[in-house]
Amino acid sequence: MAPFITCVNNLSKAITNSTIKVRCVRAYQGLPEDKNDKILECVFHDSKGTRIQATFPNNLVQNFGNKLREGGIFCIKNFFVRPNTLRNKASNHQFRLLMNVKTEMVEVNDHRFLREMFDFKPFAEISQYENVDDASFFDVIGVITGPGREISQSKYRLIEIEISDENHNKLFCTIWESNVDLYLDQLKKSEWTIPIVIIQFCKRNLFRGEIRMSTHFQASKVVINADVKEVRDFRMRFLQQVAVIQGGQRLGGEYDDLQLNSLEDLSCLDEGSCWVFGKIDSVECHYGEWYFLACKTCVKKVREVDNKFNCSGCTKTHTYAVKRFKFVVNVVDHTSNASLLLWDREGSQLLGRNVTDFLGNGGQVAPKNSIPSLIEEILVGQNVLFKLQLKNHIEYYRSYPFTVNKVCNIPEVVDRYTPEDLGEQIFNLEPKLSDLLFGADLAEVSQKPYGTTDLSILANDNSSEFDVVGSDLNFGVEVAEGSQKVFVTPDLSTVSNEKHHGWVLKALQSDAWNQNLTVVMMLVKFR
Repeated sequence: MAPFITCVNNLSKAITNSTIKVRCVRAYQGLPEDKNDKILECVFHDSKGTRIQATFPNNLVQNFGNKLREGGIFCIKNFFVRPNTLRNKASNHQFRLLMNVKTEMVEVNDHRFLREMFDFKPFAEISQYENVDDASFFDVIGVITGPGREISQSKYRLIEIEISDENHNKLFCTIWESNVDLYLDQLKKSEWTIPIVIIQFCKRNLFRGEIRMSTHFQASKVVINADVKEVRDFRMRFLQQVAVIQGGQRLGGEYDDLQLNSLEDLSCLDEGSCWVFGKIDSVECHYGEWYFLACKTCVKKVREVDNKFNCSGCTKTHTYAVKRFKFVVNVVDHTSNASLLLWDREGSQLLGRNVTDFLGNGGQVAPKNSIPSLIEEILVGQNVLFKLQLKNHIEYYRSYPFTVNKVCNIPEVVDRYTPEDLGEQIFNLEPKLSDLLFGADLAEVSQKPYGTTDLSILANDNSSEFDVVGSDLNFGVEVAEGSQKVFVTPDLSTVSNEKHHGWVLKALQSDAWNQNLTVVMMLVKFR
C-alpha cells in the first residue's frame, strides 16, 4: 500500500510522522560561520512546485549525504516541522524541515513528477529599491556581457561580472570564493559561444546606491551553458530580441527610451537616480588623489601603518592593498555644468585600463596628486551618459561632486541622446584674452605692425587736453594697405604730470587712408 503523501503547504508542526514526495533542487554544506558545523542544507519542491528548506544535522550527514543528489526525487518520512527563522533563507516558506534519527528517505523514479529546478527572478524586480531583502535567495539567468577580472586577496577571491537578460537589462554580480574557479573554468570552455550563465541561490544587496547581486558561500552555484531546457529557451528568446543595427539605428537594448535630465535640473531633483548627458571638459583629483588604496576584502579605503594596511570597514589588516580609481570629471551640456565623481569600475570603463597602467614604468611613478596627462588625453572631449545617485540634500553638492553609478559611452547610443542645441562654442579652444576684450576681428591683424606715436608735445605744461590726428602719428613703419585696425601705443616718457589734472587721447579715423585705417587710442588719467 502506497503511503499517504502530504503536500508541503499542508505540513503541521504538531505532526512528526508525515511523508512527503519531493525533488531535490539544491544540496550544499552549511554556511561556514561555525567551522565545526558540517550540517547539510537542502531545498526541495513538491509536485505543485512549492519549495521548502531542509536541514540534516551533523550526525545524519554521513547517512544521508551520499544518497542526496540534485534533481533526484525522494520520499521522506518522520521529520520535525519548524518555523523558518534562519538568517539565510533558501526558501520563503514559513516552515523548514529538520531531520532526526527517525527520518527515513528513499529515492524513487517518477518521470511525470514536476521538475522546477530554478526560480528565476526578473531583472526589473531585482533592481527595485523598495523592500531590499538581503536574506532570501533567488536564481537568475542571463548572458555574460562583462566577464570581469579576478581580484585575488590573502583570504578571499572575487570576480565582478555583468550579465544581461533577453531584454538587454543589465545587472552586476559578484562571484566569491569557491565559485570563482568553477566560473573561470566554464567561461574558458564557452569561448566562441553565447555564454549563458545561471546563478542559483544568489542574494541581492545595495552597494553605492545601486542594486547588485552576489553569490553566498556554498549555497550558490554558477553554471555556464548548462544542457538544460531553461538555457535553450533563454538562448532562443535572446537571439530573437538581440540588438541589431539597421539603417544605422540600434534597435532594442538597455538604453532605449532613457529619460535624461539636464545638468540644470540636478539642482531640483529628489533623492534617487537619474541619467544625464555630459561632455567631459576637464579631469581633476578628488581630495588630492586620482586613485586610492583599497581593502582586498571590502574594497573600502585602507590606512597604511608600518607597511600594513588597516581597513576600518571590515576591521582587517592586510599585507598589501589594491589600487582603484577615484577622480572627478567636470562635464557640460547645453544648460549648465557639473562635477561628477567616478570610481574604479566607471573609470576603468571609460579609460579602458586600470590604475597600474598609468603609474609609469622604468622606475618612474606618476604622482598621486596629479592627473596623468594620458588620462586627460583619453577623457577630455568624450560624450558620455552618466547615471547619478542623488542624495536628499541639495546642499551636499555645494561641496561634493555627484556620485556616478554607471556610464554609457557606446557611440550609437550616446549620439541619440546628445542635445541638438549643444553649443559648439563651449568646446572650442580657449580664446585669447584679446579676443574677449576687442572682438574676433583682432585675429585678422594680429600679425600687422604696430604704430607708435610721438607724444613729445605732452610736455606743454599749459595743455589740459589735446587731440592727436593722423598727421601727428609717427608709425615708424609703413602701414599695409587694407588694414582694418592698428593699435597705437603712445610714448609717455616725456609726459609731465605736475600741473595736469588729466588728458585725453581721442580715436580718429583718417581720410588719408581711404577710411581703411582706424587708430585706436587709450584713455589715460593722471592725478
